[in-house]
Amino acid sequence: MNLLKNISKTTWLLVAALFSAVSIPAVKIIFPDQTTPLAIAGVLFAAILGALIYDNRTSLRGRSAAFGINSIITSLLVISIVAVANFLAFRMQWKADLTRTKKHGLAEQTQKLVRDLKEPVKATLYSSQAKAGEGKELLDKLNGLSTNLEIETVEPALEPMRARQAGVRRDNTLILSRGEKTEKIEEPDEAKFTGALIKLVKDKLLTVCATTGHGERNFNSTEADGFEQVKRVMAAQNYTIQDISLAQEQKVPANCDVALVMGPQKAFLATEAKAIEDWLSNGGRAVFAIDPPLRGTEDATEINAILEKWHVRPEKALIIDLMARAAVGDPSMPIVTAYSKENPITKEMQGQTLFPFTRPLNIIPGAPAGMNVQWIARTSEAAWGETSMEDLAKGQVSLNRGVDKPGPLNVAVAVEGKLADSKAEKKTRLVVYGSSLFASNNYGRLGPNYDFLVNAVNWTLEDEGLISIRAKEDEPAKISLTGVQLNLIQLIAIAVLPLLIASSGIGIWIYRRRL
Repeated sequence: MNLLKNISKTTWLLVAALFSAVSIPAVKIIFPDQTTPLAIAGVLFAAILGALIYDNRTSLRGRSAAFGINSIITSLLVISIVAVANFLAFRMQWKADLTRTKKHGLAEQTQKLVRDLKEPVKATLYSSQAKAGEGKELLDKLNGLSTNLEIETVEPALEPMRARQAGVRRDNTLILSRGEKTEKIEEPDEAKFTGALIKLVKDKLLTVCATTGHGERNFNSTEADGFEQVKRVMAAQNYTIQDISLAQEQKVPANCDVALVMGPQKAFLATEAKAIEDWLSNGGRAVFAIDPPLRGTEDATEINAILEKWHVRPEKALIIDLMARAAVGDPSMPIVTAYSKENPITKEMQGQTLFPFTRPLNIIPGAPAGMNVQWIARTSEAAWGETSMEDLAKGQVSLNRGVDKPGPLNVAVAVEGKLADSKAEKKTRLVVYGSSLFASNNYGRLGPNYDFLVNAVNWTLEDEGLISIRAKEDEPAKISLTGVQLNLIQLIAIAVLPLLIASSGIGIWIYRRRL
Protein backbone atom coordinates (compact mmCIF):
# COMPACT_ATOMS: atom_id res chain seq x y z
CA MET A 1 0.00 0.00 0.00
CA ASN A 2 2.87 2.34 0.89
CA LEU A 3 4.41 1.47 -2.47
CA LEU A 4 1.34 2.75 -4.32
CA LYS A 5 1.42 5.98 -2.30
CA ASN A 6 5.02 6.60 -3.33
CA ILE A 7 4.14 6.46 -7.04
CA SER A 8 3.73 10.00 -8.35
CA LYS A 9 0.75 11.30 -10.30
CA THR A 10 3.01 11.79 -13.32
CA THR A 11 3.93 8.12 -13.33
CA TRP A 12 0.27 7.11 -13.18
CA LEU A 13 -0.52 9.43 -16.06
CA LEU A 14 2.40 8.04 -18.10
CA VAL A 15 1.15 4.47 -17.55
CA ALA A 16 -2.40 5.50 -18.47
CA ALA A 17 -1.14 7.28 -21.62
CA LEU A 18 0.80 4.16 -22.63
CA PHE A 19 -2.19 1.85 -22.18
CA SER A 20 -4.55 4.26 -23.97
CA ALA A 21 -2.11 4.51 -26.90
CA VAL A 22 -1.93 0.70 -27.15
CA SER A 23 -5.71 0.48 -26.93
CA ILE A 24 -6.22 2.44 -30.16
CA PRO A 25 -4.93 -0.32 -32.56
CA ALA A 26 -6.48 -2.97 -30.29
CA VAL A 27 -9.91 -1.34 -30.64
CA LYS A 28 -9.42 -1.14 -34.42
CA ILE A 29 -8.72 -4.88 -34.55
CA ILE A 30 -11.63 -5.83 -32.27
CA PHE A 31 -14.14 -3.47 -33.92
CA PRO A 32 -12.89 -3.18 -37.53
CA ASP A 33 -16.16 -1.85 -38.96
CA GLN A 34 -17.13 0.52 -36.14
CA THR A 35 -15.84 4.08 -35.73
CA THR A 36 -17.38 4.96 -32.32
CA PRO A 37 -15.08 2.75 -30.14
CA LEU A 38 -12.08 4.01 -32.08
CA ALA A 39 -13.15 7.64 -31.55
CA ILE A 40 -13.64 7.06 -27.80
CA ALA A 41 -10.17 5.48 -27.50
CA GLY A 42 -8.65 8.44 -29.38
CA VAL A 43 -10.40 11.03 -27.18
CA LEU A 44 -9.34 9.15 -24.03
CA PHE A 45 -5.69 9.12 -25.15
CA ALA A 46 -5.82 12.85 -25.99
CA ALA A 47 -7.38 13.63 -22.55
CA ILE A 48 -4.74 11.66 -20.63
CA LEU A 49 -1.96 13.24 -22.68
CA GLY A 50 -3.41 16.71 -21.95
CA ALA A 51 -3.60 15.97 -18.23
CA LEU A 52 0.01 14.79 -18.28
CA ILE A 53 1.16 18.02 -19.92
CA TYR A 54 -0.91 20.18 -17.53
CA ASP A 55 0.43 18.35 -14.46
CA ASN A 56 4.00 18.99 -15.59
CA ARG A 57 3.47 22.55 -16.86
CA THR A 58 6.01 24.02 -14.43
CA SER A 59 8.74 21.56 -15.39
CA LEU A 60 8.15 22.18 -19.08
CA ARG A 61 9.21 25.82 -18.74
CA GLY A 62 12.87 25.03 -18.02
CA ARG A 63 15.77 24.90 -20.48
CA SER A 64 16.19 21.15 -20.22
CA ALA A 65 12.47 20.70 -20.92
CA ALA A 66 12.79 22.89 -23.99
CA PHE A 67 15.66 20.74 -25.24
CA GLY A 68 13.61 17.64 -24.57
CA ILE A 69 10.58 19.01 -26.40
CA ASN A 70 12.78 19.98 -29.36
CA SER A 71 14.19 16.46 -29.40
CA ILE A 72 10.70 14.97 -29.37
CA ILE A 73 9.52 17.29 -32.16
CA THR A 74 12.63 16.48 -34.23
CA SER A 75 12.07 12.75 -33.71
CA LEU A 76 8.42 13.08 -34.73
CA LEU A 77 9.44 15.01 -37.86
CA VAL A 78 11.97 12.33 -38.83
CA ILE A 79 9.40 9.58 -38.24
CA SER A 80 6.84 11.53 -40.30
CA ILE A 81 9.29 12.03 -43.18
CA VAL A 82 10.18 8.32 -43.18
CA ALA A 83 6.49 7.37 -43.06
CA VAL A 84 5.64 9.68 -45.98
CA ALA A 85 8.62 8.39 -47.97
CA ASN A 86 7.54 4.78 -47.39
CA PHE A 87 3.96 5.63 -48.36
CA LEU A 88 5.10 7.29 -51.59
CA ALA A 89 7.46 4.37 -52.32
CA PHE A 90 4.56 1.95 -51.89
CA ARG A 91 2.14 3.96 -54.05
CA MET A 92 4.67 5.09 -56.68
CA GLN A 93 6.99 2.15 -57.16
CA TRP A 94 10.10 2.50 -59.30
CA LYS A 95 12.09 -0.48 -60.48
CA ALA A 96 15.08 -0.78 -62.79
CA ASP A 97 16.09 -3.72 -64.98
CA LEU A 98 19.83 -3.50 -65.59
CA THR A 99 20.04 -6.48 -67.97
CA ARG A 100 21.14 -5.64 -71.52
CA THR A 101 17.93 -6.86 -73.16
CA LYS A 102 15.66 -5.77 -70.26
CA LYS A 103 14.67 -9.39 -69.76
CA HIS A 104 13.30 -8.85 -66.25
CA GLY A 105 11.38 -5.67 -67.04
CA LEU A 106 8.29 -4.98 -69.11
CA ALA A 107 8.61 -4.62 -72.87
CA GLU A 108 8.26 -1.10 -74.23
CA GLN A 109 5.07 -2.07 -76.03
CA THR A 110 3.43 -3.32 -72.82
CA GLN A 111 4.34 -0.16 -70.93
CA LYS A 112 3.07 2.07 -73.74
CA LEU A 113 -0.24 0.18 -73.98
CA VAL A 114 -0.90 0.46 -70.26
CA ARG A 115 0.16 4.10 -69.96
CA ASP A 116 -1.99 5.08 -72.97
CA LEU A 117 -5.19 3.52 -71.62
CA LYS A 118 -8.06 5.96 -72.19
CA GLU A 119 -10.70 3.97 -70.30
CA PRO A 120 -10.57 2.00 -67.04
CA VAL A 121 -9.43 -1.61 -67.37
CA LYS A 122 -9.55 -4.09 -64.50
CA ALA A 123 -7.08 -6.98 -64.20
CA THR A 124 -8.24 -9.69 -61.79
CA LEU A 125 -5.94 -12.62 -61.08
CA TYR A 126 -7.70 -15.73 -59.80
CA SER A 127 -4.88 -17.71 -58.28
CA SER A 128 -3.92 -19.58 -55.15
CA GLN A 129 -0.72 -18.67 -53.35
CA ALA A 130 0.96 -21.82 -54.63
CA LYS A 131 0.17 -21.09 -58.30
CA ALA A 132 0.54 -17.29 -58.43
CA GLY A 133 4.06 -17.32 -59.86
CA GLU A 134 4.54 -15.39 -63.09
CA GLY A 135 1.03 -13.94 -63.04
CA LYS A 136 1.55 -12.25 -59.66
CA GLU A 137 5.00 -11.04 -60.72
CA LEU A 138 3.51 -9.54 -63.91
CA LEU A 139 0.86 -7.66 -61.95
CA ASP A 140 3.52 -6.32 -59.59
CA LYS A 141 5.38 -4.89 -62.59
CA LEU A 142 2.19 -3.37 -64.01
CA ASN A 143 1.15 -1.83 -60.72
CA GLY A 144 1.39 1.96 -60.81
CA LEU A 145 1.88 2.32 -64.60
CA SER A 146 -1.57 3.84 -65.13
CA THR A 147 -4.43 5.11 -63.01
CA ASN A 148 -6.77 3.46 -65.54
CA LEU A 149 -5.49 -0.02 -64.70
CA GLU A 150 -7.04 -1.53 -61.59
CA ILE A 151 -5.36 -4.66 -60.25
CA GLU A 152 -6.90 -7.23 -57.92
CA THR A 153 -5.91 -10.70 -56.75
CA VAL A 154 -8.58 -13.23 -55.76
CA GLU A 155 -8.06 -16.63 -54.14
CA PRO A 156 -10.60 -18.98 -55.80
CA ALA A 157 -10.80 -21.25 -52.77
CA LEU A 158 -11.96 -18.34 -50.58
CA GLU A 159 -14.34 -16.86 -53.17
CA PRO A 160 -15.53 -19.85 -55.25
CA MET A 161 -18.81 -18.25 -56.34
CA ARG A 162 -17.04 -15.19 -57.73
CA ALA A 163 -14.55 -17.36 -59.60
CA ARG A 164 -17.37 -19.43 -61.10
CA GLN A 165 -19.28 -16.33 -62.20
CA ALA A 166 -16.14 -15.04 -63.92
CA GLY A 167 -15.87 -18.30 -65.89
CA VAL A 168 -12.63 -19.37 -64.20
CA ARG A 169 -11.96 -23.07 -64.70
CA ARG A 170 -8.25 -23.25 -63.91
CA ASP A 171 -6.12 -21.94 -61.10
CA ASN A 172 -3.90 -18.99 -62.11
CA THR A 173 -6.25 -17.28 -64.55
CA LEU A 174 -6.19 -13.56 -65.35
CA ILE A 175 -9.41 -11.79 -66.37
CA LEU A 176 -9.16 -8.41 -68.14
CA SER A 177 -12.36 -6.39 -68.34
CA ARG A 178 -13.30 -3.11 -70.00
CA GLY A 179 -16.95 -2.28 -69.69
CA GLU A 180 -18.84 -5.31 -70.96
CA LYS A 181 -15.83 -6.75 -72.82
CA THR A 182 -13.60 -9.34 -71.16
CA GLU A 183 -10.52 -11.36 -72.08
CA LYS A 184 -9.47 -14.49 -70.21
CA ILE A 185 -5.82 -15.56 -69.95
CA GLU A 186 -4.84 -18.91 -68.47
CA GLU A 187 -1.28 -19.23 -67.14
CA PRO A 188 -0.67 -15.53 -67.85
CA ASP A 189 2.63 -14.08 -68.99
CA GLU A 190 3.55 -10.74 -70.51
CA ALA A 191 3.06 -11.79 -74.15
CA LYS A 192 -0.44 -13.17 -73.44
CA PHE A 193 -1.32 -10.10 -71.39
CA THR A 194 -0.23 -7.68 -74.14
CA GLY A 195 -2.16 -9.54 -76.84
CA ALA A 196 -5.30 -9.73 -74.70
CA LEU A 197 -5.09 -6.05 -73.77
CA ILE A 198 -4.77 -5.04 -77.43
CA LYS A 199 -7.88 -7.08 -78.30
CA LEU A 200 -9.70 -5.57 -75.34
CA VAL A 201 -9.02 -1.89 -76.13
CA LYS A 202 -9.26 -2.09 -79.94
CA ASP A 203 -12.79 -1.81 -81.22
CA LYS A 204 -12.02 -3.03 -84.75
CA LEU A 205 -10.23 -6.08 -86.11
CA LEU A 206 -7.90 -4.79 -88.85
CA THR A 207 -7.25 -6.89 -91.95
CA VAL A 208 -3.81 -7.23 -93.52
CA CYS A 209 -4.10 -8.54 -97.09
CA ALA A 210 -1.11 -10.39 -98.60
CA THR A 211 -0.97 -10.84 -102.36
CA THR A 212 -0.50 -14.36 -103.76
CA GLY A 213 0.12 -15.96 -107.12
CA HIS A 214 3.56 -14.49 -107.84
CA GLY A 215 5.78 -16.56 -105.56
CA GLU A 216 5.38 -14.20 -102.59
CA ARG A 217 6.35 -15.23 -99.06
CA ASN A 218 3.76 -17.51 -97.50
CA PHE A 219 2.33 -16.29 -94.18
CA ASN A 220 1.20 -19.82 -93.35
CA SER A 221 4.52 -21.51 -94.04
CA THR A 222 6.73 -22.77 -91.22
CA GLU A 223 9.67 -23.26 -93.60
CA ALA A 224 12.81 -21.17 -93.19
CA ASP A 225 11.69 -18.62 -95.82
CA GLY A 226 8.06 -18.57 -94.65
CA PHE A 227 6.31 -15.82 -92.67
CA GLU A 228 4.38 -17.87 -90.11
CA GLN A 229 6.22 -16.31 -87.15
CA VAL A 230 5.58 -12.72 -88.18
CA LYS A 231 1.93 -13.67 -88.73
CA ARG A 232 1.79 -14.64 -85.05
CA VAL A 233 3.22 -11.29 -84.04
CA MET A 234 0.58 -9.48 -86.09
CA ALA A 235 -2.20 -11.69 -84.73
CA ALA A 236 -1.16 -10.68 -81.20
CA GLN A 237 -1.89 -7.07 -82.23
CA ASN A 238 -5.42 -7.95 -83.34
CA TYR A 239 -4.53 -8.04 -87.05
CA THR A 240 -5.92 -10.80 -89.22
CA ILE A 241 -3.91 -11.96 -92.26
CA GLN A 242 -5.87 -12.64 -95.45
CA ASP A 243 -4.44 -13.95 -98.72
CA ILE A 244 -5.80 -12.20 -101.82
CA SER A 245 -5.59 -13.03 -105.52
CA LEU A 246 -5.58 -9.85 -107.57
CA ALA A 247 -6.08 -11.89 -110.73
CA GLN A 248 -9.48 -13.02 -109.41
CA GLU A 249 -10.50 -9.93 -107.46
CA GLN A 250 -9.36 -7.41 -110.12
CA LYS A 251 -8.89 -4.98 -107.21
CA VAL A 252 -7.74 -4.83 -103.63
CA PRO A 253 -10.80 -5.97 -101.63
CA ALA A 254 -12.68 -3.28 -99.70
CA ASN A 255 -12.19 -5.07 -96.37
CA CYS A 256 -8.39 -4.77 -96.67
CA ASP A 257 -6.85 -2.12 -94.43
CA VAL A 258 -3.33 -2.60 -95.80
CA ALA A 259 -1.89 -4.60 -98.72
CA LEU A 260 1.38 -6.53 -98.46
CA VAL A 261 3.46 -7.51 -101.50
CA MET A 262 6.30 -9.56 -100.01
CA GLY A 263 9.01 -10.84 -102.33
CA PRO A 264 7.20 -11.46 -105.65
CA GLN A 265 9.16 -13.70 -108.01
CA LYS A 266 6.89 -13.56 -111.06
CA ALA A 267 5.39 -10.84 -113.23
CA PHE A 268 2.04 -9.21 -112.45
CA LEU A 269 -0.75 -9.10 -115.01
CA ALA A 270 -1.71 -5.67 -116.27
CA THR A 271 -5.03 -5.87 -114.36
CA GLU A 272 -3.21 -6.85 -111.16
CA ALA A 273 -0.72 -3.98 -111.47
CA LYS A 274 -3.61 -1.56 -112.11
CA ALA A 275 -5.40 -2.82 -109.00
CA ILE A 276 -2.37 -1.95 -106.87
CA GLU A 277 -1.86 1.37 -108.64
CA ASP A 278 -5.49 2.36 -108.10
CA TRP A 279 -5.33 1.27 -104.48
CA LEU A 280 -2.37 3.56 -103.79
CA SER A 281 -3.74 6.46 -105.83
CA ASN A 282 -6.93 6.47 -103.77
CA GLY A 283 -5.17 6.75 -100.41
CA GLY A 284 -4.52 3.05 -99.85
CA ARG A 285 -1.86 1.64 -97.52
CA ALA A 286 0.77 -0.90 -98.57
CA VAL A 287 4.08 -2.54 -97.67
CA PHE A 288 6.41 -3.81 -100.42
CA ALA A 289 9.47 -6.04 -100.15
CA ILE A 290 11.27 -6.28 -103.51
CA ASP A 291 14.11 -8.80 -103.66
CA PRO A 292 17.18 -8.18 -105.85
CA PRO A 293 17.38 -9.80 -109.32
CA LEU A 294 19.94 -12.47 -108.47
CA ARG A 295 19.20 -14.32 -111.73
CA GLY A 296 19.99 -11.19 -113.72
CA THR A 297 16.42 -10.29 -114.72
CA GLU A 298 13.77 -8.40 -112.78
CA ASP A 299 10.98 -10.57 -111.41
CA ALA A 300 8.19 -7.99 -111.10
CA THR A 301 8.95 -4.96 -113.25
CA GLU A 302 5.33 -3.85 -112.98
CA ILE A 303 5.73 -3.25 -109.22
CA ASN A 304 8.97 -1.35 -109.77
CA ALA A 305 7.18 0.94 -112.24
CA ILE A 306 4.45 1.64 -109.69
CA LEU A 307 6.98 2.45 -106.96
CA GLU A 308 8.82 4.88 -109.23
CA LYS A 309 5.62 6.94 -109.47
CA TRP A 310 5.97 7.29 -105.70
CA HIS A 311 9.63 8.33 -106.15
CA VAL A 312 11.20 5.06 -104.96
CA ARG A 313 13.41 3.15 -107.40
CA PRO A 314 14.60 -0.39 -106.52
CA GLU A 315 18.09 -0.54 -108.01
CA LYS A 316 19.30 -3.54 -109.99
CA ALA A 317 22.09 -4.43 -107.58
CA LEU A 318 22.91 -6.56 -104.53
CA ILE A 319 24.26 -4.89 -101.42
CA ILE A 320 27.66 -6.23 -100.34
CA ASP A 321 29.00 -5.42 -96.88
CA LEU A 322 32.43 -6.76 -95.99
CA MET A 323 31.84 -5.84 -92.35
CA ALA A 324 29.09 -8.47 -92.28
CA ARG A 325 31.56 -11.20 -93.23
CA ALA A 326 33.18 -11.07 -89.79
CA ALA A 327 29.81 -11.08 -88.00
CA VAL A 328 27.70 -13.55 -89.97
CA GLY A 329 30.21 -14.99 -92.44
CA ASP A 330 28.43 -13.66 -95.54
CA PRO A 331 29.00 -10.20 -97.08
CA SER A 332 25.63 -10.42 -98.87
CA MET A 333 23.85 -10.09 -95.52
CA PRO A 334 24.47 -6.48 -94.50
CA ILE A 335 23.94 -5.53 -90.88
CA VAL A 336 22.03 -2.26 -90.57
CA THR A 337 22.38 0.00 -87.54
CA ALA A 338 21.44 3.39 -89.04
CA TYR A 339 17.76 4.25 -88.56
CA SER A 340 15.89 7.48 -89.21
CA LYS A 341 14.73 9.25 -86.06
CA GLU A 342 12.24 11.34 -88.04
CA ASN A 343 9.79 8.50 -88.72
CA PRO A 344 7.78 6.70 -85.99
CA ILE A 345 8.64 3.30 -87.52
CA THR A 346 12.31 3.57 -86.60
CA LYS A 347 12.38 6.41 -84.07
CA GLU A 348 12.91 4.04 -81.13
CA MET A 349 14.78 1.29 -82.98
CA GLN A 350 18.21 0.26 -81.76
CA GLY A 351 20.55 -2.63 -82.31
CA GLN A 352 21.33 -4.49 -85.50
CA THR A 353 18.89 -5.52 -88.22
CA LEU A 354 20.04 -8.25 -90.57
CA PHE A 355 19.05 -7.68 -94.22
CA PRO A 356 19.98 -10.83 -96.19
CA PHE A 357 20.13 -10.50 -99.97
CA THR A 358 18.88 -6.94 -100.22
CA ARG A 359 18.93 -4.35 -102.97
CA PRO A 360 19.48 -0.60 -102.67
CA LEU A 361 16.47 1.71 -102.85
CA ASN A 362 17.04 5.06 -104.51
CA ILE A 363 14.87 8.06 -103.65
CA ILE A 364 13.97 9.85 -106.87
CA PRO A 365 14.20 13.62 -106.39
CA GLY A 366 11.42 16.02 -107.36
CA ALA A 367 8.55 14.62 -105.28
CA PRO A 368 5.46 16.89 -105.28
CA ALA A 369 4.85 19.22 -102.35
CA GLY A 370 2.24 16.94 -100.83
CA MET A 371 4.50 13.87 -100.76
CA ASN A 372 7.17 13.05 -98.18
CA VAL A 373 9.70 10.38 -99.20
CA GLN A 374 12.34 9.49 -96.62
CA TRP A 375 14.80 6.71 -95.91
CA ILE A 376 14.20 4.89 -92.63
CA ALA A 377 17.12 2.43 -92.65
CA ARG A 378 20.43 2.43 -94.48
CA THR A 379 23.78 0.65 -94.55
CA SER A 380 27.15 1.99 -93.50
CA GLU A 381 29.57 3.62 -95.92
CA ALA A 382 31.54 0.36 -96.06
CA ALA A 383 28.78 -1.31 -98.11
CA TRP A 384 28.19 -0.98 -101.82
CA GLY A 385 25.67 -2.11 -104.43
CA GLU A 386 27.18 -4.75 -106.70
CA THR A 387 25.70 -4.38 -110.19
CA SER A 388 27.48 -7.28 -111.90
CA MET A 389 25.37 -10.40 -111.46
CA GLU A 390 28.01 -12.36 -113.41
CA ASP A 391 30.68 -11.55 -110.80
CA LEU A 392 28.22 -12.47 -108.08
CA ALA A 393 27.64 -15.87 -109.70
CA LYS A 394 31.42 -16.44 -109.73
CA GLY A 395 31.80 -15.32 -106.12
CA GLN A 396 34.26 -12.61 -107.16
CA VAL A 397 33.05 -9.17 -106.14
CA SER A 398 34.80 -5.89 -105.44
CA LEU A 399 33.81 -2.25 -105.48
CA ASN A 400 34.05 -0.98 -109.03
CA ARG A 401 33.82 2.79 -108.68
CA GLY A 402 31.78 4.48 -111.36
CA VAL A 403 29.79 1.29 -111.98
CA ASP A 404 28.77 -0.04 -108.58
CA LYS A 405 26.80 2.06 -106.11
CA PRO A 406 28.81 3.22 -103.07
CA GLY A 407 27.34 3.32 -99.57
CA PRO A 408 25.55 4.33 -97.51
CA LEU A 409 22.59 2.70 -99.26
CA ASN A 410 18.91 2.79 -98.37
CA VAL A 411 17.38 -0.58 -97.50
CA ALA A 412 13.98 0.76 -96.39
CA VAL A 413 12.01 3.83 -97.49
CA ALA A 414 8.71 5.29 -96.26
CA VAL A 415 6.36 7.43 -98.34
CA GLU A 416 3.42 9.54 -97.17
CA GLY A 417 1.34 11.88 -99.30
CA LYS A 418 -0.52 12.16 -102.59
CA LEU A 419 0.37 12.21 -106.26
CA ALA A 420 0.43 15.59 -107.97
CA ASP A 421 -2.97 15.13 -109.63
CA SER A 422 -4.57 13.07 -106.86
CA LYS A 423 -8.14 13.67 -105.70
CA ALA A 424 -7.92 11.12 -102.86
CA GLU A 425 -9.53 12.09 -99.56
CA LYS A 426 -6.63 10.81 -97.44
CA LYS A 427 -2.89 10.52 -97.82
CA THR A 428 -1.31 7.32 -99.05
CA ARG A 429 1.19 5.58 -96.81
CA LEU A 430 3.59 2.93 -98.11
CA VAL A 431 6.84 1.34 -96.98
CA VAL A 432 9.34 -0.31 -99.32
CA TYR A 433 12.04 -2.82 -98.30
CA GLY A 434 14.89 -4.03 -100.48
CA SER A 435 14.55 -7.57 -99.13
CA SER A 436 11.75 -9.91 -98.04
CA LEU A 437 13.92 -12.46 -96.24
CA PHE A 438 14.70 -10.10 -93.37
CA ALA A 439 11.32 -10.92 -91.76
CA SER A 440 11.25 -14.64 -92.62
CA ASN A 441 11.10 -17.41 -90.03
CA ASN A 442 14.84 -17.94 -90.40
CA TYR A 443 16.04 -14.34 -90.06
CA GLY A 444 13.15 -12.50 -88.43
CA ARG A 445 14.06 -13.67 -84.94
CA LEU A 446 17.47 -11.99 -85.19
CA GLY A 447 17.55 -8.50 -83.73
CA PRO A 448 14.51 -6.25 -84.22
CA ASN A 449 13.63 -7.71 -87.65
CA TYR A 450 10.05 -8.67 -86.78
CA ASP A 451 9.59 -5.31 -85.08
CA PHE A 452 10.72 -3.52 -88.22
CA LEU A 453 8.03 -5.09 -90.41
CA VAL A 454 5.22 -4.99 -87.85
CA ASN A 455 6.01 -1.37 -86.97
CA ALA A 456 5.72 -0.51 -90.67
CA VAL A 457 2.26 -2.10 -90.78
CA ASN A 458 1.32 -0.14 -87.63
CA TRP A 459 2.46 3.09 -89.26
CA THR A 460 0.65 2.54 -92.56
CA LEU A 461 -2.55 1.85 -90.63
CA GLU A 462 -2.01 4.94 -88.47
CA ASP A 463 -2.05 2.52 -85.54
CA GLU A 464 1.05 4.22 -84.20
CA GLY A 465 0.20 3.57 -80.56
CA LEU A 466 1.42 0.00 -81.13
CA ILE A 467 4.76 0.99 -82.65
CA SER A 468 7.43 -0.17 -80.24
CA ILE A 469 10.20 -2.61 -79.61
CA ARG A 470 9.04 -5.94 -78.26
CA ALA A 471 10.87 -7.93 -75.62
CA LYS A 472 13.68 -10.23 -76.74
CA GLU A 473 15.17 -13.30 -75.15
CA ASP A 474 18.27 -12.62 -73.15
CA GLU A 475 21.45 -13.45 -75.02
CA PRO A 476 24.96 -13.97 -73.69
CA ALA A 477 27.08 -10.87 -74.05
CA LYS A 478 29.90 -11.16 -76.56
CA ILE A 479 33.07 -9.13 -76.85
CA SER A 480 34.82 -8.93 -80.21
CA LEU A 481 38.42 -7.75 -80.12
CA THR A 482 40.79 -7.00 -82.96
CA GLY A 483 44.37 -8.25 -82.89
CA VAL A 484 45.67 -4.78 -81.97
CA GLN A 485 43.21 -4.48 -79.07
CA LEU A 486 44.14 -7.93 -77.77
CA ASN A 487 47.88 -7.14 -77.90
CA LEU A 488 47.26 -3.84 -76.09
CA ILE A 489 45.39 -5.61 -73.27
CA GLN A 490 48.21 -8.14 -72.93
CA LEU A 491 50.81 -5.36 -72.84
CA ILE A 492 48.93 -3.52 -70.08
CA ALA A 493 48.40 -6.68 -68.01
CA ILE A 494 51.92 -8.11 -68.39
CA ALA A 495 54.11 -4.99 -68.45
CA VAL A 496 52.39 -1.68 -67.65
CA LEU A 497 50.49 -2.64 -64.48
CA PRO A 498 53.41 -4.54 -62.82
CA LEU A 499 55.71 -1.63 -63.69
CA LEU A 500 53.34 0.88 -62.10
CA ILE A 501 53.05 -1.21 -58.93
CA ALA A 502 56.82 -1.62 -58.67
CA SER A 503 57.38 2.11 -59.29
CA SER A 504 54.86 3.03 -56.59
CA GLY A 505 56.57 0.72 -54.09
CA ILE A 506 60.03 2.12 -54.85
CA GLY A 507 58.74 5.69 -54.59
CA ILE A 508 57.15 5.05 -51.18
CA TRP A 509 60.34 3.36 -49.93
CA ILE A 510 62.52 6.32 -51.02
CA TYR A 511 60.10 8.82 -49.43
CA ARG A 512 60.11 6.99 -46.09
CA ARG A 513 63.92 6.78 -46.07
CA ARG A 514 64.09 10.57 -46.28
CA LEU A 515 61.79 11.09 -43.28
